[in-house]
Amino acid sequence: MFAAAGWFAHAWLFAVPELDPASAYVLANAPASIDSGHVLVHVSTGGQEALGRALDEVEDLLRAARREGRALEVEIVANRSGIDLLEARGAPVAKRIAALRARYANLSLVACGQTLRRLAAGGRKVDLLPGTRVAPSALDEVVDRLRSGWVYVRV
Repeated sequence: MFAAAGWFAHAWLFAVPELDPASAYVLANAPASIDSGHVLVHVSTGGQEALGRALDEVEDLLRAARREGRALEVEIVANRSGIDLLEARGAPVAKRIAALRARYANLSLVACGQTLRRLAAGGRKVDLLPGTRVAPSALDEVVDRLRSGWVYVRV
């Protein structure tokens, strides 16, 4: 049973990430849709363009909530090549995240421990941005947050 669940979770987590229809709806209708006050943004692709897009979405959510006086906690969980988003040496992205975190105390960062272990086994050590929490896996974090009523957005 776990093998089958693992296979399906693998396909779900490692699918080519693009804004799925449900996530697009949530983002397009953020003021009406995000009643839980908690949004989990899942980033699993790297590259400056993809990471920039992810941060654009996060910033839009945070800015809209502040403008409307709504409490909103946003957590970014990164795995696979999306882990580049949380790497301290990723100059432009790291600077942008630092600026966002300075403006929004309600933004938190979570790295996938499974991805970090896999990279370390391949000889790559990832120095994470300060304050980044490491979860056992991205899937664990997503499931925990969904069970707690968080809105899930994959970018």
